[in-house]
Amino acid sequence: MPAEPATPAATYISAAIPPGSIDYYVALMTPARLRELTRTGIALAKVIRNVAMQPGEPQIRQLKLHWFAQEVEMVIAGTPRHPLTAELLRLCPHERWPESMRELVQAMMTEAAQPPATALQELLPAAHRAATQQALLAAVMPTSGKTSIDAAGSLGTGIALARFVRDHGAGPPDVRDLPRLAHEHFSAADLSLRHEAMPVYLQGALYRRQLRRLEAAGYNADKAALSPLALLWHSWREARKLLRP
Repeated sequence: MPAEPATPAATYISAAIPPGSIDYYVALMTPARLRELTRTGIALAKVIRNVAMQPGEPQIRQLKLHWFAQEVEMVIAGTPRHPLTAELLRLCPHERWPESMRELVQAMMTEAAQPPATALQELLPAAHRAATQQALLAAVMPTSGKTSIDAAGSLGTGIALARFVRDHGAGPPDVRDLPRLAHEHFSAADLSLRHEAMPVYLQGALYRRQLRRLEAAGYNADKAALSPLALLWHSWREARKLLRP
């Protein structure tokens, strides 16, 4: 019997969360009742952020982001057009996540208009804008509230800084404080995330571990890379701690 063709939403999710990635293991270790919600929330946030990161004319990026800004209103009206927003509305009909989606789109509009960040005073605002992805993921969780959504923003800033360190090393002298700042944001995240927005907490735990390995390896990304097996092991351990009564 031939397999059923993938739905449009499933195609987006597969592209956004490839096997072996941190987000793949975050979704895998999320309780089954929240897994599709987690995967869809991660994918929607990535699709919107990827628009802002696309090369080419800034006007084209802004037009695409304006489409997503209009999509927020369509979601609120109950008539979503994008496969991921339609799936998310089916899975999560509560009122919190469209506002977080709006904030993500607005942040990416600002991001799309900026040159690549290089100095510390540019990197920190860029990290705060990127953190709206984690705020959206927290907002789709059925038990989340304002405290956990705000905490997800702090954790997301740490994740964005850790990604920069992973991709570029500790940075030039004026941004050598990035690893310390990332750890401060990881530590500042409210513990409500542990139970109200478990996938966000797992993301933070894995990126924090990756950052520590980078520091120990002298910021050599090849030496510090976590294999898929290591990611599976660490994500399982972190999830087990969270699910322990």
